[in-house]
Amino acid sequence: MRKSRALVAVLIVFVLLALAFSMVLRRAEGGMVTVEIGGRLYALNARPMKGMVTFNIRLLIPEESYRPRFQVVVANLTSEGIEILRTVYVEADERDGLVTVSIEMWMEFMGLSKRVEGDRLVEFPVYRRYGTFIYAIALDEETGTLFYGSWTAGVSPYYNRTVDVALRVRSYHSTTVTAKEVPDVGQSRTFERTGPLICAAKIPGYGVWREVYIPDQMRIDIDSYERLYWSDESDPTNPDAMWYDEGWEKSGTTPIYMDCETKIGPTPGPLSNKQFLMRVKYIEATTGSIGGAVSHVIVKVYAVDDNANGIGTDPWSPSGSRALYESFDRPDPGQLTEYLGYAPRPGYVSYTTSPKFAATADGYEIAVSFSGTVTYKVTSGYIRIGLDSWDDVPSDYNELRIYRVGSKKGVNEAEFAP
Repeated sequence: MRKSRALVAVLIVFVLLALAFSMVLRRAEGGMVTVEIGGRLYALNARPMKGMVTFNIRLLIPEESYRPRFQVVVANLTSEGIEILRTVYVEADERDGLVTVSIEMWMEFMGLSKRVEGDRLVEFPVYRRYGTFIYAIALDEETGTLFYGSWTAGVSPYYNRTVDVALRVRSYHSTTVTAKEVPDVGQSRTFERTGPLICAAKIPGYGVWREVYIPDQMRIDIDSYERLYWSDESDPTNPDAMWYDEGWEKSGTTPIYMDCETKIGPTPGPLSNKQFLMRVKYIEATTGSIGGAVSHVIVKVYAVDDNANGIGTDPWSPSGSRALYESFDRPDPGQLTEYLGYAPRPGYVSYTTSPKFAATADGYEIAVSFSGTVTYKVTSGYIRIGLDSWDDVPSDYNELRIYRVGSKKGVNEAEFAP
């Protein structure tokens, strides 16, 4: 009898342990991903969790200026427009204004990417960075001078627990317009543009080859622009109310991520082609407030990640100045590897709001035109050109030269020389 009771007790404990283990396993499967990085296993959060980001925002104000009370706004730049997270007020004094704002954001694991460490490509986890927009605005009512400063950057609650923000505030007083020429707040439009060249190569035949590698989840930081309208009129929505238009200015960057790995080659020549970003998604959106001491509308143009970012390939015709970058002499083979990390890539972007924005003055519409050179900062990947043997190279040639075209990193032209 005692043995049977003991056996029953053991069975009960075993069942309870099995159930507990199953619950723990399911929880781990639902919220964690185990990956191998550099020969070690890591458990990474796969299910979004909330993390706290603290922004220490300091206003850098001109010494000679009057120091009014500033409205400070923290917002995220999303696919649906500008999402205001927090609005606070700070009194600027002789030490400048300092305000601390803590914001909860989702920590979203996006997958693994690769980066260069020395001559190696190593894997690392990628967590989403949010396009975060912070601005400060105040009006000196005695002189009618507006003070404004802004900051835009990619922020991740996984990597950036504390962010120090310096807002360089300066005075504005520019072109005059009327309320019917100013867009209202809370609107957004979406447009797409094919992005700039990422890398390119022209190589001859005779055994010369080319290889391109752009990792999945590689981050690309893209310039954003903004345009400020403001008014100190008592009735800012009157169609003929006077506003000021401060024009377009570059304002920080927002991130996008590659959504697939691109590996091309090694491919033998002759060939001449380029790799470029496809269909980058942009948002033109408005935010601000109407009424009070100072009414203001900010129009932002920024790129957003849409989980569909890829690389296209097209024929390429080199143009621009060339600078000799590397050379290999017969009979020695060789290869050149250019890592693309933090390579700036300028691209021209233009857009005119379609359909038009509703204006601040009721019953009117306004199209806001944007055009400018947008810089894309590539953070990883490489392009490689090599020659394994001189056996097939005609005896007339004794040197393989590799040039940078237009002094751009990863944009190369190779040719043989006597």
